[in-house]
Amino acid sequence: MPILADYFMSVTVPPTEENIGLSNPPVVIVDRYPTADHKKHRFPENSQYCCIPGSAKIRYLKKEKRRPYFFTFCFTLDDGSRSYGTSLFYYEKLKIDGEYRLDEKGRNLYVPRAICVLSHQPVFSAFNVFLREVYRNSIVDAEDSFADETSAIPRVDSFEALLRKGSICDIISDDLVPNLPLERHISHFVDFCPSLEHNLCLSIPIFQKVLTLRIPPSYCLPYVDRLCFDCLFTSLSPRNIAKVVAAALQEHRILLVSEQADSLTLCAEAILSLLYPFRWFHPFVPILPLSVTETISAEFPYIFGVTAKQFRRDECQSSLEGVLIVQLDYDKLVIPESLDLHFFNPRFVRRFEKRVQRHLPPPPTRILYCDSPIVAHSTFLLFEITFGPGRLGLSLNSKRAVLREGDPKVDCVVLSRSPDDDVADAGPARRVALFKREPCVVAVNGVSVVGKKYPEVKTLIEQATRPLVLRCQIGTVPAVPCHIPVVTPSLHLRTRSHELAVAQTRSESVQQASDGAGDETVSRIASTEGHSLSLTFPDTDPLVSPAIVSPSDEQGSLHRYYRCLTPAVTPGVTPGVTPTVSATPTEGHKKQASPEELELKSADFVESVRIQFMLELCSLIGQYKRHFHSDAKEGATMEEILDKKAFLREVEEEDRPFVKRIAKTQLFRHLIEDAFEYEDNYELNLFNDCIAVVRGMKEYAEEYIFDQLLPSHWPLQRVEVPMPTGEGVPEQWFEEELVRDLECFPRLKEANYGSHVSRMKVEVKEERRSIVPSDMKSVLKKYRQ
Repeated sequence: MPILADYFMSVTVPPTEENIGLSNPPVVIVDRYPTADHKKHRFPENSQYCCIPGSAKIRYLKKEKRRPYFFTFCFTLDDGSRSYGTSLFYYEKLKIDGEYRLDEKGRNLYVPRAICVLSHQPVFSAFNVFLREVYRNSIVDAEDSFADETSAIPRVDSFEALLRKGSICDIISDDLVPNLPLERHISHFVDFCPSLEHNLCLSIPIFQKVLTLRIPPSYCLPYVDRLCFDCLFTSLSPRNIAKVVAAALQEHRILLVSEQADSLTLCAEAILSLLYPFRWFHPFVPILPLSVTETISAEFPYIFGVTAKQFRRDECQSSLEGVLIVQLDYDKLVIPESLDLHFFNPRFVRRFEKRVQRHLPPPPTRILYCDSPIVAHSTFLLFEITFGPGRLGLSLNSKRAVLREGDPKVDCVVLSRSPDDDVADAGPARRVALFKREPCVVAVNGVSVVGKKYPEVKTLIEQATRPLVLRCQIGTVPAVPCHIPVVTPSLHLRTRSHELAVAQTRSESVQQASDGAGDETVSRIASTEGHSLSLTFPDTDPLVSPAIVSPSDEQGSLHRYYRCLTPAVTPGVTPGVTPTVSATPTEGHKKQASPEELELKSADFVESVRIQFMLELCSLIGQYKRHFHSDAKEGATMEEILDKKAFLREVEEEDRPFVKRIAKTQLFRHLIEDAFEYEDNYELNLFNDCIAVVRGMKEYAEEYIFDQLLPSHWPLQRVEVPMPTGEGVPEQWFEEELVRDLECFPRLKEANYGSHVSRMKVEVKEERRSIVPSDMKSVLKKYRQ
């Protein structure tokens, strides 16, 4: 059975004088565990170059640029298997011979470093937690806030922000964590954690955290990390997801493009999981190395991924003929005219869109300024709303309006919701009550659009990267001083909170530059006496009034424009603390769902999407076994096994072009030959079981299949992995720990790994191997009642 982690390694750019200033410095492995290769899985050569971004080099960086962040990668090995990597990339101060090195301006230089886990299993969320805890427990002055953690609006397309969406860990008291060297915790995670058997719910201690990992039963769909689908749904709309999956089923060349390297691997893995029962065996390189960019022009099917910077290079742009380009940051597909591409039935796509829209919450809304304690009663309101991928459900109109009393009219674009009966333009904006009041757009992703014409604003919204942040204004800013109350939870309990998820902008104090005068970004505050409503307006934020012309006078301009005096303070509410408002109706006191219940609900949604795609393929090709030639012999080819003409005649006419194109692929050939060769094929058993259930239970089949396969119904066997012990660890390890450099990741010592421990064995209880009921008539009778 597969093991959790194959290798742990620490990599860096060698901290030498020769490497300072090099644009493409070498990357070396500092330490790895285990040091010897596994018998089944050899250590991948040159894998260290995947752990550090290609642009990383020794240089000075501002604080916000050197925060640690995660990304994932994948490469195909010589035997055809895939090795997945999860890397925590960060910077350390450059030391040579014990002395810090400075640049010509007297600032510290920083050297790129990374710690990484390699595995044949794409368990990205588990490796993320493990690497985070290794980092935080090894470096004393570790940046406790990782990339995107301090942003007022987190970048929802980032791996870091996605992980924070759900709680997958419990906290252990420090008193219960054994005092052991870092090496012992690493060897315990790599060597001792049990194999990923089916039907297990593993609780794995990682320093102060307990990671919960659920492995599905053998009769369910193969494991996929939920983070993959979180990333996919924050990158592509349901309609575009269906198009990409259809292209993969027809073996077209697919190129994913994103600014975020972690999005490439996560989205690619999610797309592959939607191909079941087909298995993608063509080249799969979610992060394509720069050195082989010209491979994009190859004629064979593939799924590649490149960063946006690499995509803009000449060698990439010259290789795109006939390639389907998937822009993950913009939710856009570029389909060449020469591509013979067929799509899923529109009925299926609409059902898929409805499922996603039912699960995903309304767009998050932040109230910036409001002249009434109750938002619905306000005459002046400034707010921001964040959209993910897909259709917005908005209508745009142009008009001239006065944004501030005393100012002349300016060109504005007004937002309104699409009519409820307009099925062609469905979108999340329908669930935003504020759009009924037709607000004016004043900024798009931090770019002011006040005074711009309708076509320019429309183009800007269409081409903006996702998530899309629209800053909107309702009413006219008063020209006289007024009290603008702070939005609090108690006030919003009287509003339609299920349509508005309101959050007050978090306060930030002015920071002094720490690494050199003028090198750090200093937050600007619109402060007032008493408890001020503090807002951070970086240089990229919009200047929402034409009267504001000088960024150097930004603080005074904000005072003049918003006239924001001391806000009213609600008793029991601490000023400057961001309140949290439930996005669900608050009639009475409803019990809040536990983190585990929320996790299961999210897992159910992801699995329901995968089941929906599988059932659609059941309806398209589910009759394939009925057309096997009875005289086909062992080792026969697809042409000798399947009567393709009879098979295609049974497909519905509107689906026939799509299925006919699929039937020409190597994916389909392998499926037919494997299904004929192996009667009990574990990779196809679930698909064949679903075909049998659909035939036997007709219109009740879908409900029954969902009941059997959703994670909330899995009969998992709980297993608690014990804490690591100090067996074989030298007694003097702690004394050595006291004298090491605590500002950088340590060199790992062989002795501190301790005695080798055998992998934990789990006696897995017997489980059923099929979802086909033994007595289908009685089950069908139950569902009819």
